[in-house]
Parts: sequence; C-alpha cells; structure tokens
Amino acid sequence: MVVKNPGLLDNVTTAAPQIVASVGFSLVFLFFLLASGDLFYQKPREGDADLVGQEACTEHCAMRSERELSRYLFTITLINVTLGLTIGTLLWWVGMPTPIIFGALATPVELHSLYRRADGMFLVGVIALAEFGSLSNALAPVLVYLACTTVKGNS
Repeated sequence: MVVKNPGLLDNVTTAAPQIVASVGFSLVFLFFLLASGDLFYQKPREGDADLVGQEACTEHCAMRSERELSRYLFTITLINVTLGLTIGTLLWWVGMPTPIIFGALATPVELHSLYRRADGMFLVGVIALAEFGSLSNALAPVLVYLACTTVKGNS
C-alpha cells in the first residue's frame, strides 16, 4: 500500500483561505485604526486620573506612530504606482500587448505579493511568450520588468 503525500496545489488550496482571512482582517483593522483619528487616543483618558502624565506620553507616542505609519504607507503606495506607470510605459515601448494592464497589475503585485519580482516576471513572461512566440523575443519584457523592480528595490 502506497500513501501519497498531498501535492503543492492541495497545500495551497488548504492554506489560502486562512492567509486571505488574516490579511483581510489586518487591513480592516488597520483601516479602522487609522480612520478613528483622535478617538483612539482619548479613550484611555476617561479612566484613572493618576495616570495623566503617562497618558500624555502614550498619546504623543501613539500619534507619532500613526503619522509615521501613514507616511510609510503613502510613500510605499506612491513608489509602487510610479513603478506601475514605468513598467507599463516601458512594456509599451518594447511592443508588449496591453501594457496598461501590466502596469496596473504591477502596483498591487509589488504591494502585496510575497514573491513580488518573481510573480510579475512570470506573468509578463507567460504573456510575452504567448504573444511573441519565441523565447528570445519574450525575454525583453521580462528583463524590462526585472530592471524596473531592481531599480525600485535598490533606491
């Protein structure tokens, strides 16, 4: 009797709902935390009056953390939108079909994917190979994607 181990597809389909739920919960929590504004900081003040000094310090630190997190998320989003525009433009330049779609897909792939560069290169490579029919012609769009993400990663 031979026992067959589950394949990669079985493992991915088993783990995917938990991963999607965790990421979704984190994003919703982050949204409400950032959208709550000063309410999040004012709630502790309604408690014990002996902790006024500590509450002021805690409030200051929490507000500073929120500003830094907001600035970080804005900067990362701006960088990845610029990357998407650059990739779309350069893929248009090398003759890739529907470069706008690849530029638009580059932003969320770079923001959320664990294997960012590899996922984007694979997607561009598969479509380029189907479009151009030869490996040598399909290599140019993949190298464009690699170059753009390498410049982004090193800056």
